[in-house]
Parts: sequence; structure tokens; C-alpha cells
Amino acid sequence: MPLCADEPSAKDLYKRGRKYEKNKDFANAYLMYAQAAAADPRKNEYWQRAEPLRGRAAVASTVLPAAAAASTPQTAAAP
Repeated sequence: MPLCADEPSAKDLYKRGRKYEKNKDFANAYLMYAQAAAADPRKNEYWQRAEPLRGRAAVASTVLPAAAAASTPQTAAAP
């Protein structure tokens, strides 16, 4: 059950994940499934859908965490 009326339910998050997965948007599908699992941990189905997508989501994602981005050496621009 959502904490606020405007928050989506676990079932709604799961349905969004299915749509993203069908469109091969694995990063967003994983996020929706993981949020659904966090919202309703009793539904094993949500994690069962999320886990196989974790690797695909990581590969598809181009965003680095702030700490990783800060520790990545920057190349100097040519004058």
C-alpha cells in the first residue's frame, strides 16, 4: 500500500516495469521492478523479474555515481 495517495502501488510499479521491459528499456524496467519489490517485499515475483535484468540495466546505463565520476581521471583538452 502506498504511503501517500499520489505514490504508485507496487502493482502499478510492476506493470510499468513490464511495459519498459517489452520496449527493451531494461534500466527503467529494473528500477520499476526493484521499487515494486521494495514497496511489497512479500511478492517474490517482483524480485524474480528484477534480478535477471540487473546486468542488462547496468550495461544500458550511462550514468556513473558521483563518487565514481569524481575519481575517474579527466583528460586534458588540447589547446
